[in-house]
Amino acid sequence: MKIILIKMMMLSLILGTRVFDANNPPILGNNRSCGERPILDKSIVSSSGHFIIHYNNYYDGIDEYAYNVAIAADSSRSTIVDIMNFRTEVSDEDGLYDIYIEQLPNGTYGWNCPEGDIGKSWVEIDDDYIGSNYSTTGLDAMKISVAHEYFHAIQRAYVPMPGQNSFFYELSSIWIEDIIFPDVDDYIFFSQFGDAYFSNPEKNMNDYNGYGLGLYGHYMNFKFDNQIMQRIWENFALMDSNNEDEYVFNAIDNILSNENYGYNSSFVQTWLDFNAKNLFNGYFNNMQNGIYYYEDQIQFNPIESNPNIIDSLEIVNFDVNNKSVSIESFYPYDFPNDNTLYSFFNISNNLNLIDLSDCIGLIAVPNNTLISNIGNIFQSSILNHSDVFHILYISNLESFDFETLITSTIVYNPHHIITFPNPVPIEGQVTFRMLSEINDDNFHLKLYDINGKFFKKIKLDNFNYSSDGEYQSSIKLFDENFPVGVYILSFNLNGKIINKKITYLK
Repeated sequence: MKIILIKMMMLSLILGTRVFDANNPPILGNNRSCGERPILDKSIVSSSGHFIIHYNNYYDGIDEYAYNVAIAADSSRSTIVDIMNFRTEVSDEDGLYDIYIEQLPNGTYGWNCPEGDIGKSWVEIDDDYIGSNYSTTGLDAMKISVAHEYFHAIQRAYVPMPGQNSFFYELSSIWIEDIIFPDVDDYIFFSQFGDAYFSNPEKNMNDYNGYGLGLYGHYMNFKFDNQIMQRIWENFALMDSNNEDEYVFNAIDNILSNENYGYNSSFVQTWLDFNAKNLFNGYFNNMQNGIYYYEDQIQFNPIESNPNIIDSLEIVNFDVNNKSVSIESFYPYDFPNDNTLYSFFNISNNLNLIDLSDCIGLIAVPNNTLISNIGNIFQSSILNHSDVFHILYISNLESFDFETLITSTIVYNPHHIITFPNPVPIEGQVTFRMLSEINDDNFHLKLYDINGKFFKKIKLDNFNYSSDGEYQSSIKLFDENFPVGVYILSFNLNGKIINKKITYLK
């Protein structure tokens, strides 16, 4: 019984890995055992002398594959340790870090396994990344798996046995993948459907598995500098608190408030701003705007929000969890009358808004002051029936108190697509409503499964929006030949791509 308990404890310390299933959304996989190191016949040492790659010679080409694994490991270490100044991995007695090449289940990318309690570990990866359940295959999948799992080894040099804040480990490893191998974009698809963040951005960060949050690392680099993540990990390693849930948040606050760095910010400010900007993922075609912090936002879906129908002044419900963002979205034209619209917000003398044509504005809310009068903002000529406004706010305490409101963000979003019903019933009929001032002579949509497999393209007739800014259409999207599962409906609005996730049920 004692041996079994030890193995169960070891399993709880294994850092999660991508597991991809063509019939289901990606998941965090923990269905493997790292109780013992694999015993394999062959091995090579990488050119840098830092890694030893283990494998069995059971198919033609595996020697070359192992050689490429060694190159990927050396590249990862060079970027992480030599260029970005992270700590080195905790090595074995021989001074080499072990990577084992094995036949893993279809769709499993790899994992990092702990050994002892001083930060030692090893990595196991797949032997070819060929199979129906990989969103990226072959050497590209191998490269980002090596980078991802090796960075978990670096993390163990800071915190040998991960406890709380596990999301930050995956957030950091997803982020580093694209730093080391920016041309391999596996994370773009995976992170949007492998975590709850994009579909439910109002959770506490501790409630996410972290795969959907890799963009936060890129946001921090853009907002501050390329050293900030390394500094956060250094401070994270120093945390000594009775509240482990707050470790990472305290570390981020400590770095952002450190006068020596000049960041002059806080976690809540960055988390609020990060979410506001993610409402516009995929909206712009390049970085020439005031919203994007990373070029890959072009390919990401916006985080989901559900606009409210406005029939009173009671829209804003200040129900905020600890360090969680709350998002209230609405259509201004839904207000009963202009007086209601103009008197909805009440800002005192510290209103600080960027031009709404840039789609974003920040509002500092004074103590004990409800938001109720924006005035001329709603008189702007950019407002029309297609507009959507989002109010984001965040509190620093578990229960909302006007004294502890940090800030609010008002975001203007001129494009919105509603797809319903979702899930789609057996009949396969889908209705979508477009709210936007677009005249488009090349409108079409494409259907993909969750694994990125293309099924069909649907061309719609030329159209203009009606005077009330709304266009609605119903199409038969599925038939009896389609399996149940999660699909991606990709709208093309004259070159502007908007992706929506839908589920088909029978």
